[in-house]
Amino acid sequence: PGEKRRVWIPAELAYGSAPTGSKPGGPLVFDIELFTIIPQPKPPDTLTVPPGDAVVTNSGLAYKVITAGSAGKSPGLESDITVTYSGWQADGDMFMSTTAGAPSNFKVKEMTIPGLAEGVQLMKEGETRQFWIPPKLAFGEKPVGDLPSGMVVFELQLSSVK
Repeated sequence: PGEKRRVWIPAELAYGSAPTGSKPGGPLVFDIELFTIIPQPKPPDTLTVPPGDAVVTNSGLAYKVITAGSAGKSPGLESDITVTYSGWQADGDMFMSTTAGAPSNFKVKEMTIPGLAEGVQLMKEGETRQFWIPPKLAFGEKPVGDLPSGMVVFELQLSSVK
């Protein structure tokens, strides 16, 4: 941390010599300063199947409580929530995380992963859980784009419910 670098990017690696629109033409120069290094979260020990002590819901979602929450509110579909989370695919690659810029404030009904929307409604404020989400509650066996197929695993902390 604290290191500063100046980086020169030639036009052929930037926007070219004569780009269209408002993009700058020619070489680009950036001054970069490293403020901090945020280590990526460690994935859970089991990524391909839930551990034997996990609770499994009727839908197939499996979870473990890592840190119990308060006796406060559980969110509903219309609740605004603040969360911290990371998601891993079966090979251990993290594909989504609030530490990497994923959103952390939203309504439960806006969650794009049905298994997470189901799971977060079972939680209390302050609680942290790990979720093993089968394909039918995640992105399916043959998702589009770069989304992972198969089981995905999330660790999620529910900070607040409004």
